[in-house]
Amino acid sequence: MADYILLTTKLNGKVSPKLGVMVEEKDQRLVIKGVSQSGPAKKAGLEKGDVIEMFAERSIQSLADLKLALFYGNIGSTVKIKVKRADKTIDKEIELFDFERFPH
Repeated sequence: MADYILLTTKLNGKVSPKLGVMVEEKDQRLVIKGVSQSGPAKKAGLEKGDVIEMFAERSIQSLADLKLALFYGNIGSTVKIKVKRADKTIDKEIELFDFERFPH
């Protein structure tokens, strides 16, 4: 039982875009472990095993780096993403989706 109840007001803040990837931090790299079939990452051609190196002109070494880059991204805009796949570096463009448009 609680002695008190806290009621808070809903905060309406900026909605960050979603990529539709599951990632894992490994050796200061961010590895894609899965790609949603209906997300922007799939549309851009990203694949499981790709290592995200740059996103929107920002170096990516951790999930925190990617979250920060997404936070400053604008929904509906297209940004550059650089991934390493096997021994190749691949440059792609990816559209930043609105949370409501992205089925999760």
